[in-house]
Amino acid sequence: MKIKSLISILFVLTTSAAPILAFADVFKCTLPSGQIVFQGTPCVTGEQNTIDDTNLQKNIKEAKEEELAQKERQEAQVAEARKYQEAYNALTPEEKIEVDAIPLETSPVSTEMEKSLSYTAEMKQVLKEYKLAAFPTDLKMQKIKEIQKAKDEKLLKERKLSNLRACKQAGCAFSSYYVGLQGLTLSEASSALGSMREQHIGDMHLAYISAPLENGQIAQIQMVIEGDKIHEVNQY
Repeated sequence: MKIKSLISILFVLTTSAAPILAFADVFKCTLPSGQIVFQGTPCVTGEQNTIDDTNLQKNIKEAKEEELAQKERQEAQVAEARKYQEAYNALTPEEKIEVDAIPLETSPVSTEMEKSLSYTAEMKQVLKEYKLAAFPTDLKMQKIKEIQKAKDEKLLKERKLSNLRACKQAGCAFSSYYVGLQGLTLSEASSALGSMREQHIGDMHLAYISAPLENGQIAQIQMVIEGDKIHEVNQY
């Protein structure tokens, strides 16, 4: 009776520690080495016992590896959530409205995360904020990137126009015009440097302007237009 009780206790402890190895019955077996083990399958020959023991250890190792891999995946998902949250928080109220208008999608990690008991307080706080804002779905993240790209392009354009206005007043090296004009529309370039002369040769659209250099001379600048933007800048 004592042995039976001990077996029951060992069975409970084993199944509690490793849920994936839950057994319906417990069998007491003696290995060829003389070691007594408790297992979930009937005892077989000594050789088969050794193989079973090896497989059991292999299963335990694989289960631990899978548990570690799952934890790493969850940590990566939390890191992605934090990255999204930081990007979302950096938006203006108007931009947040644009992002919030995109429907939420079911998060593939939320249920998995909530069931885990191994998360640190920091991870749980990030997850909490993550759920309060919005899941970082592909569509929402894409929208945030589009907003950020547009803001960066606007800032770059403002810097280019400011530099070109300064060049018109004090003169600059040709390289400053070369960098500043590329990517602008003719209208934008004209707002900084003044009116330009346009020319169409076949399918080619050209524009010309005279601009002061830093040495006091005047540069004759030719621009090649593709679409509605300046694609190439040359001095002639």
